[in-house]
Amino acid sequence: MKPYPMPISRRRFLLCFVALCVAFTPAFIFALWAHRVEPASALILYLVGGVSRPLATLLLFYIGVYIGIFILFGIIAYALARLIPHRVVRGLILLVFLALPIASSFARVVHSEDNFYSSGTYTFWGAVHRYLEVNRIAGFSVDANLTGRWWFQNYVDGHQAEIVIYPDHTFTDLDGTRIGVWDIDDEHLVMRHEHRSEHSDYWQLPVVDHCLHGVNTPGQRMALWRLP
Repeated sequence: MKPYPMPISRRRFLLCFVALCVAFTPAFIFALWAHRVEPASALILYLVGGVSRPLATLLLFYIGVYIGIFILFGIIAYALARLIPHRVVRGLILLVFLALPIASSFARVVHSEDNFYSSGTYTFWGAVHRYLEVNRIAGFSVDANLTGRWWFQNYVDGHQAEIVIYPDHTFTDLDGTRIGVWDIDDEHLVMRHEHRSEHSDYWQLPVVDHCLHGVNTPGQRMALWRLP
């Protein structure tokens, strides 16, 4: 069957289609320590933010693979549309293909999970909102949002204690004995214990109802409640 003329060139269609897919379409990323469902644009954002060389290599590999898949799918979509005899229908089909990546941004599938914690499942727009919220918190990480007195509870072993988080990125017990240091890492408040070098606590941000939930290195569930 002879292909019909198109309202837009294949090159222009592919540029638009691949750009939309990279921006919005969820992609599966698997590593030994984590697996995620995120658009390729999130991977590019990680690269721009600065990551280790092994992680950068892995991210570049996934970005290249998915861009290749998007290009192939776009070529097939364009070729199929060219077989339609009606010009208006051909244009509508191309618009539908261009709309598919945007439609996928409303699917609640964006998810990340690693050996220590899960950050939940969101739509693309929910994930963007959470990313902006986490970075807002990180920008004010030494304000009253995190610093101050907190009540700690380990749901597994029953341990409870009052701790104090300080603006200098340290935290202590109620008597002032230093326990370790803290920092913001991606979507989490990470508290590293100095007397146990391989032990850390990972708290999901942001603070919700004056409470943080998290897990430690052994995978035990815990909670922090802000004290007045």
